[in-house]
Amino acid sequence: MRYSRIAWKSVNGGDSNMKTSGQVTFKELPHEEVQVTVTLQYVPPAGAVGEAAVSLFGKPEHRLSEDLNRFKSFVEAKHKHALASA
Repeated sequence: MRYSRIAWKSVNGGDSNMKTSGQVTFKELPHEEVQVTVTLQYVPPAGAVGEAAVSLFGKPEHRLSEDLNRFKSFVEAKHKHALASA
């Protein structure tokens, strides 16, 4: 079994004052399946500005779920296309 990992950490100077960090781990499973595990940490700025930032960007958990579903659809479509071309 193989593992791959992508990790990140926000740096000063971005478009948002929200600090984020996390990682995505891909674990190869039998039967051409992959387990995707996401760890996400975020710290919005304090006070009303922080609450506005979270409202503006939506709840990170909901966005993450939507992004993962789009990623799954993208990968499955590419895989299907690659099989059809082979």
